[in-house]
Amino acid sequence: MSGQPLYAPDRKVAPHQPRAIRKNGRQLDCELRDHGGWGVEMRVYREGKFLYGRRWATGALALAEADARKAQNLRVGGVLI
Repeated sequence: MSGQPLYAPDRKVAPHQPRAIRKNGRQLDCELRDHGGWGVEMRVYREGKFLYGRRWATGALALAEADARKAQNLRVGGVLI
């Protein structure tokens, strides 16, 4: 498993810099958006189309969820692209 995060590694929370995984011939992208006092939203896209999203109270919680989703997808045959 790669040690690279699914989010932009040079920023605490990336406003629009997704990382991608290819799984079953399809591309999955994860994006974190900081909404200030409203929290940090994690969005997942499949082939460029919005798949689902969830807002977390803190950036740390959103990053932990993004890392967990990345690990899950890599375990079942996904590769970072």
